[in-house]
Amino acid sequence: MEPRKKSANPGRRLYLETTWKQIADALRLSHRELEIAQFVFDDLSEGEIAESLGLSVHTVHTYLKRLFQKLGARSRVGVVCCIVATQRDLPQCQTRGNQDDGHQQSTNLDRTWDVT
Repeated sequence: MEPRKKSANPGRRLYLETTWKQIADALRLSHRELEIAQFVFDDLSEGEIAESLGLSVHTVHTYLKRLFQKLGARSRVGVVCCIVATQRDLPQCQTRGNQDDGHQQSTNLDRTWDVT
């Protein structure tokens, strides 16, 4: 079986830049922590993140540990769930999927998740 090809920034593109900024503010993430979280959303490995940011793998690992601690997450999935839950609670938050429909509304990515 051939390995799946990753599309460019599939997770990061889910939210507009303004929404990512609101998420970072709500979670009190530094600029670098937000970048790392976005790469987690894109399902990149530590090596791929390091290469993209011009950092060592060790430095990326350290940032991931800090991100896990800050968000109370135990895994990358926990990071994604925390970000999705935070985004759901933002007022008038839009995703790329609903930005052009003429309505300002919160996005219900999957209200059946129990991420708390």
